[in-house]
Amino acid sequence: MNMMPRPQPQCAAVKPVKRDWLILQPMGKAGRLRQQIQFKTLHALFAVAEGFDLLPDELTGAGRCNRIAHPRFLAYELAKERGLCPAHIGKLFGGRDHKTIMQGLNRLNELRQSNPAFAAKCEAVKRRAAELERA
Repeated sequence: MNMMPRPQPQCAAVKPVKRDWLILQPMGKAGRLRQQIQFKTLHALFAVAEGFDLLPDELTGAGRCNRIAHPRFLAYELAKERGLCPAHIGKLFGGRDHKTIMQGLNRLNELRQSNPAFAAKCEAVKRRAAELERA
């Protein structure tokens, strides 16, 4: 048996994150509730990606530029509104710490107050997320 070493990722700073909590396995009443929350969160993630012309992988990835980070903050808020705690939101968004999620939510509020165009776009994306949930 030939034991070849595993190829190393191109960027050592970006580690793959195991998102096993997204595996949907019904476990009675609580399992069904968890499943509904996860599907609603995915709808919100897709709505944000669509509204800001990004890929869902960009929102959950390690990118830190404003073009990606600001929409990610909105996705944090939508996930929180759908019942996920900051720790689970952090797992969904690339293994981030819950404090990172809280700081992102605070930054989103600052951005909305200082940039009316961004606030309007956030509201449009929220409406789109609600439409996706109903469909």
